[in-house]
Amino acid sequence: MDSERKDGETSELRVEEHANDVPGAELHDQAKSGQFGAPELSVKPLLSDSLARLRQVFVQDVGVALPETFARVILRDLDADASFTVPVSLDQASQIAAKVRSIEPPRPLSHQLFSSIMLGFDLRVEYVAITGVKEGNFTAEVTVSSTKGVRTFEARASDAILMALLSDVPVPILADLSLLS
Repeated sequence: MDSERKDGETSELRVEEHANDVPGAELHDQAKSGQFGAPELSVKPLLSDSLARLRQVFVQDVGVALPETFARVILRDLDADASFTVPVSLDQASQIAAKVRSIEPPRPLSHQLFSSIMLGFDLRVEYVAITGVKEGNFTAEVTVSSTKGVRTFEARASDAILMALLSDVPVPILADLSLLS
């Protein structure tokens, strides 16, 4: 994740991956077959009216261009040449980049700990959805299942992306069509 910097140049932290190398992108064939593609999701859809507006995306890139004090995650549609960028904290960017590059930290980080706790209580993230932009902030929802049923929770887009990537099983990341350009 380090990059060399010469005086006068901006540094850039980048993880450029192809769809086949990115966690979640292995779902591409499943999405095309209808197993995970909206609206034929293999979960109990609480957002049934909204599911038709969602497309599966994958993390294409994560990086920061100095002197910016935040990072950006580029999410790309699995089946179309459309993408959008979500600003994330530097901490979240490093966690996303580590996951994309299959780098394990020596101890669990916050999102990994939360994922482990969920697994310990038989909670499973079914899918996450980036649903829109409100007052300049991306909105998202995380749909979780348990023995008590399925519930959807509001979340920051960056947290939802991390929850999907850190899950023990592949979790689709969905995005509203209005976000894809």
